Amino acid sequence: MDWDDLKFVLAIARHGSLSSAAKALDSTQPTVSRRLDGLEHRIGAKLFERAVTGLSPTALCAGLVESLTDMEEAAQAVERRVAARDTGLQGRITVTSLAWFGDDW
Repeated sequence: MDWDDLKFVLAIARHGSLSSAAKALDSTQPTVSRRLDGLEHRIGAKLFERAVTGLSPTALCAGLVESLTDMEEAAQAVERRVAARDTGLQGRITVTSLAWFGDDW
């Protein structure tokens, strides 16, 4: 399973429509639709019931939402850890101050 596909499923489950999920993912409605269709085809099961009022999760999808939420939280934790890594900053630092303060230090 590809996390990129699964995050589309989670966004659709949260927002209830392809266009709302697309907005949340900074994507487009056709892209969200294609990703969902591709995943459903690969797993051989429908994840959402389509209706005029939007999409509602099937029993299978509803059962996956908690695990998908956990996956999302874990992926975000990895992203935070990578972003907070020690970058080994180095270089010259210039400090400016008042003359009398600099003389005392």
